[in-house]
Amino acid sequence: MHKKCPVCGQDFIIEPGFYFGAAYVSYAINVAILITITVLNIFVIKLSISTALWTFIPLILLATPPIYRLSRSIWIHIFVKKEE
Repeated sequence: MHKKCPVCGQDFIIEPGFYFGAAYVSYAINVAILITITVLNIFVIKLSISTALWTFIPLILLATPPIYRLSRSIWIHIFVKKEE
């Protein structure tokens, strides 16, 4: 991620350990994706549970960088007010 926002100049390095809470946001996003994919695979595509879970692994590995950035963005938006 950038050290500062290119638009508003917000410093993204607020304090050491600030983004540790973003791991919880990332976990929630990953669980939502897992549940959605598993339900779709089992009830719509009619795959077995093990096959449904094996389809989740490559997807989540590919989606890790965007989910990481998204979770950090959500976390900073929770605590930093936008100046107008």
